[in-house]
Amino acid sequence: MACATTTTTTELQATVGRPTSRTWPQATLTYLRFASSGLEAYEEAAWILLQTDVNAPNQWPDMNYAIWAIFNPTVRIDSTAQAWIDQAQSQAKKKFPNVDFSLVMIATPVDINAPPTSDQEFMYITPEPGSLILLVSGALGMARLLRRKAIT
Repeated sequence: MACATTTTTTELQATVGRPTSRTWPQATLTYLRFASSGLEAYEEAAWILLQTDVNAPNQWPDMNYAIWAIFNPTVRIDSTAQAWIDQAQSQAKKKFPNVDFSLVMIATPVDINAPPTSDQEFMYITPEPGSLILLVSGALGMARLLRRKAIT
């Protein structure tokens, strides 16, 4: 269900989830901060992150706290954030049906050791190709309109 490819820069390790296999190459897991606890925490967090596309923005803070709590159980959360964790764990038991982890990126700083608790990982959703096409075509349309006005 999830496989990863890795690109390394001097300070950033980027990992891309792919829905083709349930295992990630060990070389990639080496850079992930919580790799020793396994892939499931990353999958649960990615599932919650993907739910931002279909849930109202007022849910996002609780989703964010839920993701923090997945990786750090000492984070205090309310019942709504706990409900997000419960839903993610329920989906994990079902092996995350119809979840496209290829949309989720994990950026892990390497060789930084930022105080006080070391490096922080970032998870984000890559834009869909359709969204990029819409953005580019809109920008081109606006450029064309501006050019026409400049000529006349």
